[in-house]
Amino acid sequence: LLIWGALLFAFFCHNLWCFCRFRCQFGHDAIKNGHSLSAHRQNYLNLLSKLQLEFDLSFPIRLYECDAVISPFTCGYLHPAVFLTALIDDTSAELAMRHELQHIRNRDFLFRTIAALLLVVHCLNPFAYLFFRELMQVQELNCDACVLSQLSSAERRKYGHMIIDFS
Repeated sequence: LLIWGALLFAFFCHNLWCFCRFRCQFGHDAIKNGHSLSAHRQNYLNLLSKLQLEFDLSFPIRLYECDAVISPFTCGYLHPAVFLTALIDDTSAELAMRHELQHIRNRDFLFRTIAALLLVVHCLNPFAYLFFRELMQVQELNCDACVLSQLSSAERRKYGHMIIDFS
């Protein structure tokens, strides 16, 4: 029991350290409303506002832009944020935002957080890791299916190419 407690504490500390490092790395690149915005960033904010109405998301969603060469992502369930990364260009921004807003609509980050807490408690159980990985894959596939159901045939092709480019 003492060994399990020590492993649990170490796992928790590692995850806390990763979260703090993430906040430091990505927390400074917010796109905020203001007069000094470039037309490019203002277009992203306008697009986000339009899509929020379409997705019936009435609460504020923060938009961040960062230079990391990773797929766009969403985090936060009380104050959700969409992170657009260096892989996003003007042609893929709307499709990527649709995907990320679908995650917010489905509350995927909340369920992923609950699963991560369960993973901390069951850190010695290999099936917990399989469950967590499966949950993430199902969430991604569900968002893809929801987004694809709203797109035309040409947009579906474009979305497929975007997914391939991000992987």
